[in-house]
Amino acid sequence: MKTFKPKIPGFLIGIKIVIVNMLKTLSPFHSKPNVNYPFEKEKVAPRARGVIALDQEACTSCMLCARQCPDWCIYIEGHKELQPPSKPGGRQRSRAVLDRFDIDYALCMYCGICVEVCPFDALFWSPEYEYSEFNMGDMLHDKERLDDWLQTLFVSTAVRVVTTSNVIHAAISLVFTLALTSVLFLLLSTEFVALVLVLVYIGAVIVLFLFGIMITRAPLGKNAELDNDKNKKLGAAIAGSIFFLFSYILVNGFDGEVVITSGSSTELLGEILLSRFVFPFELVSFVLLAALIGGITLARKDEALIDEDQV
Repeated sequence: MKTFKPKIPGFLIGIKIVIVNMLKTLSPFHSKPNVNYPFEKEKVAPRARGVIALDQEACTSCMLCARQCPDWCIYIEGHKELQPPSKPGGRQRSRAVLDRFDIDYALCMYCGICVEVCPFDALFWSPEYEYSEFNMGDMLHDKERLDDWLQTLFVSTAVRVVTTSNVIHAAISLVFTLALTSVLFLLLSTEFVALVLVLVYIGAVIVLFLFGIMITRAPLGKNAELDNDKNKKLGAAIAGSIFFLFSYILVNGFDGEVVITSGSSTELLGEILLSRFVFPFELVSFVLLAALIGGITLARKDEALIDEDQV
């Protein structure tokens, strides 16, 4: 005969779980107490939707994002200025200058429409989520603060490259890091370096990395051997020392002076690269080809060893 066991309602079980975990959190004598924010922060993915970042140099004040925003939380003001002609005897060009770009996050519902409709990729999703305020009026972020959020996206993808235990995820994060680095070079008026980062490093080197991972049978999932806890502190100390050393050299090299130039001539650099330095340029392509052939050779060698062991 089956014994009857009374069924406890689900909400009572939920109340029990809440009370037990609350006591665990508040108790100072528990062996493994819960550690919550802000003492323990979540490591979000680089593609996480935290706050919207702005690239001021890419914005043309077209106001398309403001018109498509369903909450009307984007405020844009700008004017046009005449620029000198690029060639002697040419006509002056008009250029849109951004005066104001504000986003009221007290009204924003994070739909992402403004990021999708921007024709010049001036808006980005940053994984930064620590921007709460005590005053609702401070949730109105101006263009300078939105531009600062772009730096957080760059740092988060760079950290993801060296902390993930998945080789494929590390390579993809490196793609995002190099793309954001090219944006920083565009802000410094070095268009040629930005194009080289996109075409050579992202379009060739990273693809070569991924192709080499595929043909050499590298582990595609999480690999515990890639995460070495013993050398994390040493690696962080060396990286921090190099960062402070280069920062010291850059700051003292200009004595606090701000050097503003008109930017580099991409046309002149292209002519020099394909005329005077055409041999080193083609030599680099042969080096990449040799690396690709070496990867294929290693993969075929592993198959030959497996066949010999089976025999």
